[in-house]
Amino acid sequence: MSQRSSKKAAKPSSTSGAQSVSSSASTVSSMTEASDTALSPSRRSRLHEKNSLMNLNDRLACYIERVRYLEQENSRLSLEMAAYQETASREVSSLKSIYEGELGDARKLLDETA
Repeated sequence: MSQRSSKKAAKPSSTSGAQSVSSSASTVSSMTEASDTALSPSRRSRLHEKNSLMNLNDRLACYIERVRYLEQENSRLSLEMAAYQETASREVSSLKSIYEGELGDARKLLDETA
């Protein structure tokens, strides 16, 4: 079962993995339904539990894969945001120094004319 999870985790899209999981689960389910008449109730129950656990395991693997993807995306966006903030800060500092110089010149001119 761990081999299935690792193969599934390598898939890039979680939606295609979910479709694959549901189709494999339905195949297993249809195989067990066909042979249900020949199985004892306890064996049938164990097979049903096994299928349920496999389905839950696959869903958990998809969830973990999605969380990892979102964490990476969050990290990338945080770095991008920090770069934009740094650029904006530099631009504001540059404009501030330019306007302070012009304001100082205007004050000197005002003092000279007054």
